[in-house]
Amino acid sequence: MTTTTLRPFEPTDLEATVAMQCRAVDLLGRSHYSDEETALLIAASREPDYAEALLGNDLWVAVGQDGAIVGSAGWGTVMEAPGSAPPRGRVRKVFVEPALAGQGLGRVLVEAAQARAAAAGCRGFVVRANLNAVAFYQRLGYQVTRAGSLTVGGRSLPMTMMEKPVESCV
Repeated sequence: MTTTTLRPFEPTDLEATVAMQCRAVDLLGRSHYSDEETALLIAASREPDYAEALLGNDLWVAVGQDGAIVGSAGWGTVMEAPGSAPPRGRVRKVFVEPALAGQGLGRVLVEAAQARAAAAGCRGFVVRANLNAVAFYQRLGYQVTRAGSLTVGGRSLPMTMMEKPVESCV
């Protein structure tokens, strides 16, 4: 794996992070999504509320030796029913520069996000996975719970809902 440094996402990282995420969707997602669906997934990152979604989670980026952003992953708290405890973490915005896919960077990013979420009191994790990422999450101990979707431009795109139970996190 290429030497990288993980650090918190900053607002000045927005353009480079979104560009990297779009490259990942464009090159890695085509194995499971049509050209039209890929274009819609990319368009979702250009929506005005996307920057808020990045800033509203504990998002970290992986930075290569040259200073380029080569990966991202974060987490947010899942809203559970009142009185249920402890909260679960929702793994979010996991993307890796396509040239680095399959080299372990995604695992490092997800495990770091899970560690930060666990330190904040989360037990167990959920993720809405792009179809091309299901096997990746399964290798990390996640289990498919149901079909999911993401609505972009009035169209529902298929996703997979997954969870990592508490007992597999200890």
